[in-house]
Amino acid sequence: MAKHVKGLTWLVLLLMLAGLILIFTSVHFGIARGNSWLMRQVEGSDSEIYYMVIETYTASFMMIGGILFGAGLLIGILTFFTSVLFDEAEETSQAELRLKEKRRCVSKERAENSYGIEKDNHNPPLRRARLPGNSCTE
Repeated sequence: MAKHVKGLTWLVLLLMLAGLILIFTSVHFGIARGNSWLMRQVEGSDSEIYYMVIETYTASFMMIGGILFGAGLLIGILTFFTSVLFDEAEETSQAELRLKEKRRCVSKERAENSYGIEKDNHNPPLRRARLPGNSCTE
């Protein structure tokens, strides 16, 4: 697995975990923020307003958690599909390189045969050294 895919996997896990934590603890955070709001009120507050503040904070934390979870899920799906597509593209390009090399070797052999170089059946040909530019062997 590529290095960037591992990094994105960790990012996905962190985003999804943070989103789930915010979703499941949104009530606790909403009440805590509502109590903080109530303490800042000098004159006190009506219970309906206090209840509305708690609901608003709870909904905010649920929404942020849902966004984080959804972003993590989306990044995870995109990472999976791009890694699959790039792996297929890489395999295809390697297969194309092998095919081009094979075609080059065949055309090289044909060129050698067209210059009148005949193989001696009694004396086996010498093997060429595998050099970076010479991957064809006889």
